[in-house]
Amino acid sequence: YQKDTEGKYQLINSRFEELFGVRRDDFLGKTDFEVFSREQAEAFRVNDAHVLELGKPLEFEELAPHDDGLHTYLSIKFPLFNSEGVPYAVCGVSTDITERKRAEEQLVYDAFHDGLTGLPNRALFTDRLDRALERAKRRDDFTVAVLFLDLDRFKVVNDSLGHMTGDQLLIGVARRLERALRNVDTVARLGGDEFVILLEDIEEISHATQSAERIQAMLREPFNLDESEVFTSASIGIAVSTTGYSRAEDIIRDADIAMYHAKSAGKARYVRFSKGCYPGKIKPGEYFTKPLALAQNGDPGQASLKAFKADLFKQGLVISHRAAPFTIVIVKIKRVIAGPVTANSGPFGHLCLFLMLYI
Repeated sequence: YQKDTEGKYQLINSRFEELFGVRRDDFLGKTDFEVFSREQAEAFRVNDAHVLELGKPLEFEELAPHDDGLHTYLSIKFPLFNSEGVPYAVCGVSTDITERKRAEEQLVYDAFHDGLTGLPNRALFTDRLDRALERAKRRDDFTVAVLFLDLDRFKVVNDSLGHMTGDQLLIGVARRLERALRNVDTVARLGGDEFVILLEDIEEISHATQSAERIQAMLREPFNLDESEVFTSASIGIAVSTTGYSRAEDIIRDADIAMYHAKSAGKARYVRFSKGCYPGKIKPGEYFTKPLALAQNGDPGQASLKAFKADLFKQGLVISHRAAPFTIVIVKIKRVIAGPVTANSGPFGHLCLFLMLYI
């Protein structure tokens, strides 16, 4: 295409018509302001003026409408000079690079988001947290909190109902976490069943614990996944910037430690990090989660079944109820016998250990 110094189209070829989805007669003798939106026309005009001013070819990425929305064009524009060396027109050659730009944007998105849930991943979360901590250092009234959340007994759900159901549960948890937070907050998935939440600019530390309580209340509601009704809960560790942090990994680490304390205290609860948490970090094998499969034959009736499930959940159970005459319950039995279960706990201890390994 070619435009004069006033921006009127003097020449367009058939390829221009095809790329922009227009007719030649609709453009010739008109300026960009007569055929494009004001915002787009202004951008074209600024680029044209830049070429005429510098008197040399320049390359631009420009947006223009098409039948299926805005497309991105790589435009190379160059001036035409008369015999006296004065520019009298601008010529342009444009290439549609929309698909390439979309692919680039998708690659950037994938690099910073979790493929399963669509939540930010560790890299994006860490970047946002570092920025928030910088603001917290500059402003005394800016407080940041990190919640480290780990689903209780997620492996039991995965092993008993399958990985597809486990993935559905993770997606469902992600959506509920998003609903529980403000727009300025960030929820990310670190991997597996671990999520982290960044609460920015909270007015009081109690807002962090209130958020944890709100999240736990939302997670108590059953998840209807395929043919299963699944109950879950979460152990949550909380770390607040008032303790003094300069690096994202430090506050994440402390929230993680607090989460382990919450899990060791019986799960389905939250613990706020304090310096006293360091020596007491739970050691592998210190506590056992003992799954037990119970089957109940027959139909106990909807009312009694609902009460039965609700009572089990209060005791810290994950329930899968399928549309069959059996109700299979995956149970955490820390309170069935006193103390940790070992191979010396007798036949019942052997049974618990077996179920831990194979259910």
